[in-house]
Amino acid sequence: MSNMQDTLVEKTQPSAEVVPDTSRLQRLVFLGVAGVVFLIVQWPQLRDWWKVWEAPYSYFSHGPLVPFIAAYMVWANRKRLAAVQFRYWWPGCLVLLISVAMLLTGNWIESASLRAGAFLLMIFGILLSLIGPSATRVLVVPVLFLVTMIPLAPSVLDSATGRLQIQSAAVAAKVFRLTGHEAQLQGSTIYSSDLPEPLIVGIPCSGLRTLISLTTFTIFFIYLIRAAWWKKAVLLAMAFPLSILTNSLRIAMIGYVGFFTGSAEAMHKFHDYSGYIGLAICFGILFGIAKLIKANTFGLQEPKTARASVQVLVRRPVHDAVVGILAIVLVGGAGLAQAYGSPLAPKTKGHIDRSAIPMAFGKWVGQDAEIDKLTREWLKSGDLLHRVYVEHSDYGREVDVFITASKDPDAFHDPHMCLQGGGSPISDDKLITLKFTRPKPIVVRATFLESANDYDHFIVVYWYMLGTDSMPRTSDVWAKNRAELVKDLKWLILHPGGGDELKKRVESRQFKWYRFSTMVLNDTQADLRYLKEFIREFVAHTKDFGK
Repeated sequence: MSNMQDTLVEKTQPSAEVVPDTSRLQRLVFLGVAGVVFLIVQWPQLRDWWKVWEAPYSYFSHGPLVPFIAAYMVWANRKRLAAVQFRYWWPGCLVLLISVAMLLTGNWIESASLRAGAFLLMIFGILLSLIGPSATRVLVVPVLFLVTMIPLAPSVLDSATGRLQIQSAAVAAKVFRLTGHEAQLQGSTIYSSDLPEPLIVGIPCSGLRTLISLTTFTIFFIYLIRAAWWKKAVLLAMAFPLSILTNSLRIAMIGYVGFFTGSAEAMHKFHDYSGYIGLAICFGILFGIAKLIKANTFGLQEPKTARASVQVLVRRPVHDAVVGILAIVLVGGAGLAQAYGSPLAPKTKGHIDRSAIPMAFGKWVGQDAEIDKLTREWLKSGDLLHRVYVEHSDYGREVDVFITASKDPDAFHDPHMCLQGGGSPISDDKLITLKFTRPKPIVVRATFLESANDYDHFIVVYWYMLGTDSMPRTSDVWAKNRAELVKDLKWLILHPGGGDELKKRVESRQFKWYRFSTMVLNDTQADLRYLKEFIREFVAHTKDFGK
């Protein structure tokens, strides 16, 4: 029956029975209202993405440009859109309903992947409902292009960054050797007697930022050119090797500045703008390859037919209004449910029992340090303790201890981002094992970082805990929290009347973050052994460790 309602009417029939399209003004009103409601509903997620885009050395600093590029891609399709029939399509509301469920579930279990998926699916649901499948098909690529602005999970970035650091440093070291300069590679650091200082290939110089930016641009580029699919595939496949090559050349150029000037300061100054040179080289090579394979003709394929000459639809004002209103109600309902909050979210902050943390033990005496306003604001959902311990000996060595207790993992910030944001590239990053016998036998998996800047060279050991369970990476604690929230959600479904019991369970769950750092005074391995010994003594005198 529904197929009969959508039956196309030939233009030879009486004109009184058909209209060219549903009211343009009505459609624009529905699209405008749905768009505004969508932005309101997605605002918390967009705000979180904006923080990542604006962070120092962000991998996604191109994020604010992506919506404008996507809008241009839509505008470039104006002729193709004019050639297809617009119509209200009620199955699009089912897509919206699924996106709403994804968004709420993602919020409840704190899954960034589900929330990002709901973001894109909700856009498709709005388009399918208000302009129909034919018009939406034209806009699939511009909508999917928005994926390039969505930050990747820290675990993915950490893994990719480590591999790219090593590869970029290795290629740069080979370039030095081929040109007659002595170069030794240790991890991602290049040592040479010809350099005024070691060349540390830190996280900002790993090449991942170049790869992400280049891939984003390449997708946009190949979408706007007329070429065979295999030519477009070749250009997209070139993004990875090009990013490694140009980033390695950029590192090599920094080294050559050191070789020629003998000045570490000149190397640092050149480093600050060498990224732009690398990108220019990268884009130049990409355009050269496109020209070589004759894939540089710009412009989308022209539509073969015009909509007016093909078909028109029977007007169904009541049906159209119902679909439009239902689409807006579904999106707005997601906002109301989101504003109500998650039944799985804790209502109180974390708490550190300061009386359980030793102020002095053995040859160490501690003093509480001030926590800056920015850190307190960023980690506001946690209870923070910053204490500096000084050794009573001839060395007067200091160990910096930072502890965060929180029921919400948003209070934990990845040290990798903190260090690189503060201008301290990471030269070593690995997992280590710590065994404690006091106050109870516990084995902890922790992360070790070595970092340096123009003034300091230091090492960091950190880990997260939930009871006696330890997690070495920030991504691990987020994954652990999601797993616990999924258990809570399943329990709530099976025990719908057990809300009070669930609240007690959620409120009793608390994560802790332990971070220890000290300056490198001798050699890294000796200082790490010294820091491990301090950590064992500290833990032995911490009464609530592992609780």
